[in-house]
Amino acid sequence: DGSQLNGPYTGMMSSGLKNYQFIIDKSKEQGDWNFYLMATVMKAYTTEVLVDLYDKIPYFDALKGAENLNPKFDDGYTIYKDLLAGIDTALAKDFSASTNTPTSLIGASDLIFAGSITKRKQFANTPKLKMFLRMVNAKPAEAQAGIQALYTANAQFLTSEAGMFGFT
Repeated sequence: DGSQLNGPYTGMMSSGLKNYQFIIDKSKEQGDWNFYLMATVMKAYTTEVLVDLYDKIPYFDALKGAENLNPKFDDGYTIYKDLLAGIDTALAKDFSASTNTPTSLIGASDLIFAGSITKRKQFANTPKLKMFLRMVNAKPAEAQAGIQALYTANAQFLTSEAGMFGFT
């Protein structure tokens, strides 16, 4: 059955990434950098998994619906570069802005970290490190520079497990 083979790809691409992009766009309009960070990091994480599995995926032309029914496939390295830049942009936002949804109200919406922006920031560094490690054979100098930049910036990483445990 072809649906079983395509199910994970379809679920991540057309459902997950589409929903993350919707949240990114809406939170950017409203200056809600808490939700912007959450959605940006989850989009990067999900996209990175797809790139790791398939290398070339529709990315820059994807998620446009009927506007573009035949998006071109982009190479993994180019996608990684954009994801890394997107995470850096999200981490640089003003998390003290009055336009942010208070973290106390995010809890129910955040199934992984219950609204902890600190943990989200720590988690954001994980896909960055993973992408640099994936690049190490093809682009060793760039990968080393990226990893060194994380350590020079004293990047914080999670010290607890990230997962959804609320489902029974």
